[in-house]
Amino acid sequence: MAVPAPALPRHGRHARSPACVPRRALPGNRRSVTQPGFSAPMYEIVGRDRGRARDLGAARTRRCSCARPVLRRLGRRRVRRTDVRRTRSSQAFQPTIHGGECIMNDSRVLVIGAGVSGLTCAYRLQQAGIDALVLEASDRVGGRTRTVRSPDGVLLEGGGQWFGPGQNAVLQLIDELGLETTPTYTHGRTVFRLRGRTSTSRVGVPFEWPLVTLDLSIAITRLQMLAARVNRERPWTSARAAGLDRTTFDEWLTEHTRTVAARHIFDAVSALTLGGDPRDLSLLGVLQHIRSAGGLLRLIGVRGGAQDRRLITGAQSISTSLADRMPGRVLLETPAKQIEWDANTATVRAAGHEFRASAVVVAMCPIDRGHIDMVPELPPIERDRIALSAQYSGIKVHAVYPTPFWRARGFNGQAVSDVGPAPVVFDNSPADDRVGVLSAFVAGTVSDHPASPTIEQIQDPDVRRVGVLECFAELFGDEARHPTYFTEVDWRAEPYIEGCIPSVAPGVLTATHGHSHGTGRLVWAGTEQSDVWNGYIDGAVRAGERAAAHARQLLH
Repeated sequence: MAVPAPALPRHGRHARSPACVPRRALPGNRRSVTQPGFSAPMYEIVGRDRGRARDLGAARTRRCSCARPVLRRLGRRRVRRTDVRRTRSSQAFQPTIHGGECIMNDSRVLVIGAGVSGLTCAYRLQQAGIDALVLEASDRVGGRTRTVRSPDGVLLEGGGQWFGPGQNAVLQLIDELGLETTPTYTHGRTVFRLRGRTSTSRVGVPFEWPLVTLDLSIAITRLQMLAARVNRERPWTSARAAGLDRTTFDEWLTEHTRTVAARHIFDAVSALTLGGDPRDLSLLGVLQHIRSAGGLLRLIGVRGGAQDRRLITGAQSISTSLADRMPGRVLLETPAKQIEWDANTATVRAAGHEFRASAVVVAMCPIDRGHIDMVPELPPIERDRIALSAQYSGIKVHAVYPTPFWRARGFNGQAVSDVGPAPVVFDNSPADDRVGVLSAFVAGTVSDHPASPTIEQIQDPDVRRVGVLECFAELFGDEARHPTYFTEVDWRAEPYIEGCIPSVAPGVLTATHGHSHGTGRLVWAGTEQSDVWNGYIDGAVRAGERAAAHARQLLH
């Protein structure tokens, strides 16, 4: 018989959106689960400080600087926060129980994963009149986007947060959801601290060191030219693909950079934007990543680049907004354990229930997909893609100050150094500037380059905090040693996500021929499935929309 929907608190500490129903809140095991916060992206235009995506798309963007490696995202800690969210009048999802099984009609679609890609897929299916149910293992939506809140209510980004020109899919979705963006703060000078010397620049490259600047420019130009020759959709078919795939990014940098400082900058870029230590990355994979973004300058740039703009309400608000538009169709704390599939249907076993559908969209990175038992086994090439996939993990840290004091000193809060554990720093202050926020990325592993964290910093949060604040102080002054609040988001602590940035090891692309869009009744989604802006939120949106179109075809 039908089971009444669980009562969801609307006020106070446990207030949450009715769009997301925690499994353990269902009758027989009631409890309320706090609703986590948001997460964010970025984009900047001439003459405007904020606006909707349609305003931004029509604006003339500024030219990005030569090599500004203020980079993308990492991080998430298993942080739980409360947030009083607006509620809608819609009913929460009411599963029908038949002998302990929750059964769906065969004409429907199941989506596994309530990140940006999975929720975009489900939302597009709903718009097409197809009922999709989303199963999420975690107690929140958002996947690799996550925004936490400080005790004073400041939103802090724990995962992917930025947008920029060319990311049309996510900018269109942002506009559709009625969300607003704010530009990355770029006024002032960027700090470079390399080999014990400090330099500042307004254009994002260390012009006070002409040899380093020349070395960077030549290497970047060579990478751009190589990437332009790579087939974006089928990189393994490119000229000299086998040789490029055997070559590590480290080997290429050793041959094509002449100054130690330029090499250190590339090490920081590699770890935070390209998916890991240069020694672990395929040159072909790096070139495909650059090609998917439309060029290395766009990939690493701030103003006019991929780090151009962020959401005022945080990047996770994309997912919470999508879930709000699908009331009752997102089940939290429902990890999928097994998918049994044949030529006509698929059955998902999750949290003690069975869900049947005509198509199942698995919106997870390949390595996470491997944790689900597939019956029968996937084809050998699909198993190889899972077995050889990798994700780079790390920690995103935030220090909150009473004011953005560095701005008064002429700095923009961006910095690149060869001193660990925080080699890349950026200004993540809120749009109203009521407080100052410095954010940085800490690698999740130890390597031999100087910006690498120590083993103690990797293992001990207190030691890591001291090291990060020491880096901030060396870059912006002693005032940086004394934040009013410090927090971190550690991807390594996430039970259902192996890492945050896709990483391609040597030999993988030519051995597995990249990714596929699915097999049988199973459809793959997730940012790794996108050939455009792979690894970014825009790539997640594109992959979700493509998966929705694929699933619709399977229903006919």
